[in-house]
Amino acid sequence: MNILEELSLQHSISLNSDKKMLSESEAHILNEVSEFGIDSVYINIDDETKNAFPAIFIKQVLAFDSETLQIISNIHRKIWNYNKVLFLYAYSNTEIRIYNCTKTPVIQKKEDIDYEKELKSLEINSYSYDDKKQLQELNTLFSKIAIDTGVIWTLEKAKFIRDKINLQHKVDKYLVESLINTTEQLKKRES
Repeated sequence: MNILEELSLQHSISLNSDKKMLSESEAHILNEVSEFGIDSVYINIDDETKNAFPAIFIKQVLAFDSETLQIISNIHRKIWNYNKVLFLYAYSNTEIRIYNCTKTPVIQKKEDIDYEKELKSLEINSYSYDDKKQLQELNTLFSKIAIDTGVIWTLEKAKFIRDKINLQHKVDKYLVESLINTTEQLKKRES
């Protein structure tokens, strides 16, 4: 099964695309994200202004083993810091996992991080290609049409997604909180 075709995302722009064949704004986006470790970007084009903006980052993996999960964690951190995209789709030959890129990433404080456990908290959902009901939900909530029309913001069955997407976890909010904490610590040292 080609999951990108199933979701109508087969025309996402590969990071290996010839920049001469892209619009200026599409090429700019690819330059901005070239070091993220993703394979492609689904880009929306504003009909009026013709400006492009990234909507989904996509990464193909062989399996969701520990090493791959560490790579996904690093990609997630870069996307979170980029602060422009809600979703990372990581997919293998058997499943797709949708990650919430508004949520604060895994902070590597120790050597032996359990990436399976840590990334589970960043995962909006995972879908097995063998389960027709899961595939139907995936298509309804995360396909190109669903992203373009914003059904996650209106559909009742997408409430679980809205509950997981908390824009208060975005990088700008995190940085402000870090500055406040640092300021408070400095004030305590001065006292």
